[in-house]
Amino acid sequence: MAILVVLGVVAAKIYYHYINKYDDYRINHARELLADYERAAAENDFHTCLILIDSIEKEYNTFPHYRDSWEKGVLENYRSSVYLTKALFVVTDSLEKKILIKKAASHAIASAQIYLKWLHTYRSFSEEQIEAHIRDEFTAGLNEPEAVKEKMIKKRSKALTEAQYENLRRLSVSVSNLGICMRHLNKPLVAAKLYMLAVNLWEENLEARNNLHIIQGEEIEKRNILQQLFPPEKKKK
Repeated sequence: MAILVVLGVVAAKIYYHYINKYDDYRINHARELLADYERAAAENDFHTCLILIDSIEKEYNTFPHYRDSWEKGVLENYRSSVYLTKALFVVTDSLEKKILIKKAASHAIASAQIYLKWLHTYRSFSEEQIEAHIRDEFTAGLNEPEAVKEKMIKKRSKALTEAQYENLRRLSVSVSNLGICMRHLNKPLVAAKLYMLAVNLWEENLEARNNLHIIQGEEIEKRNILQQLFPPEKKKK
């Protein structure tokens, strides 16, 4: 049994090494910082979260390909979520709460703008067109054999192809966060429109639907057991 366990561990390491082999190693530190952010977020360590987000952004800004990438939209939405969570669940002073919510709103808007700009460029591209579009910028500074570069480009292009749909979901979350901000800034009509837009972007956005139900005085929805066990699959373009 022990031998089987060891063999299983070795096999898993080989498998994940193969899967991750052609990831862009230049942003490995950003990935590590992101894992640190997730731990800090789980502990509600807001100060550390914001420091880590800034550090991750600096890592992305080091490389031209990532300076305008959709990943920067994720960071802006993280900032929005940190300020919003602190405002709604930690701060009691009404003035400080309002300031934090306004900060959350500004970062939600910034996040949405990044996703929209990215989608405007990439939404209609095929994987081959994405590969051609990013080739020069992505390979700048890569000191790898040509065969390895090609593998890395293809892996990144595949990830960007998947992001064509995923970024609609991410945009939906940013719009939903902005709706929450507007609701707590006493702008329910604006909030309702934002929630409806969020649902139009991603119909499975239960948080947006339920926030809309709250504004309309309706009963909120709950995921049934099957929905919890089998979340909606990613749609193919």
